[in-house]
Amino acid sequence: MQILLPIAGMGTRVRPHTYVRPKPMLTLAGKPVIGHQLDYLIQLAPSSIVLVVGERGQMVEQYVRERYAVPVHVRVQHELAGQSHAIKMAADVLTEPTLIVFGDTLFEAPFDQLTDAGVDGTIVVQPVPDPARFGVVELREGFITRLIEKPEGEPPSNLATIGVYFVNDPAALLAAIDAQIAAGDALKGEFYLAGALQRLFDAGKRFRPVTASVWYDTGTIDAILETHRYLLQRHRAEPEGQADALVLPPCHIDPSARLERSVIGPYVSIGPGAVVRECVLADAIIGQGVTLRAQVLRRSIIGDHADLTSAPLAYNVADHSSARMLLSEQP
Repeated sequence: MQILLPIAGMGTRVRPHTYVRPKPMLTLAGKPVIGHQLDYLIQLAPSSIVLVVGERGQMVEQYVRERYAVPVHVRVQHELAGQSHAIKMAADVLTEPTLIVFGDTLFEAPFDQLTDAGVDGTIVVQPVPDPARFGVVELREGFITRLIEKPEGEPPSNLATIGVYFVNDPAALLAAIDAQIAAGDALKGEFYLAGALQRLFDAGKRFRPVTASVWYDTGTIDAILETHRYLLQRHRAEPEGQADALVLPPCHIDPSARLERSVIGPYVSIGPGAVVRECVLADAIIGQGVTLRAQVLRRSIIGDHADLTSAPLAYNVADHSSARMLLSEQP
């Protein structure tokens, strides 16, 4: 079995962070997103990992090669023409049953169901209360017959696709992709995987839905922070003691970080070599080599080697006075 990660997207919704690194290399709870993905998927004992990368893909390649004792194939998608096009870039190396996981997705699902050899493939889904916001599956007798993107009117199900697909015969999928591209079956210049899969459904291929037990994504800043909270809670560990700081778990604090006269947490990660003085931090990701002084931060992501320094505020007010710093409050 092979694992295919199409991760060439620009990550425009999480800028400015993706100006300097590809989205799979964004660090959550002390590890890049792709590290969390592969630490889970490596349990499947794949024969190889296939990466379809875009700009700065060498950062991803280096990380994967250094940390996983599995052959790695890398293909570059120079033209961002959609999901099907990305998979086609790896056509020459896809020779076994293939698990396709798109780069935004962290998930857990029963492996025995996910890699079922008794069907042509599986698609991981998650019940959602508002299916009109998602792509959903239509079922007949337990098998998927259609993928419908953001259905209008009464949706055929509440099972949203989450970006995880397993195919037992990658050659059949690649043939369907070739037919899709030849037919110009694209939306706004992008060939979506749903178009190729629909050709397989119409040809009688049997794909079964598999329900995810865990599903988080990293497609937006809000989603990153939500996923970060989940990962800290899931892999909860007590940070090493900080004599001059109060740490409220769950947090991930690199041992080389230095905290002084600060309150940290809950839900904070602090990277290697960071220096945090006189700060109050909650629900935040602080990168490697960051310097913070006199900051009160919440729902924040601070990139590597940034320096945010302020002077403490001073007030001289009489009885019954008031001073307010007006901030827009996130819901």
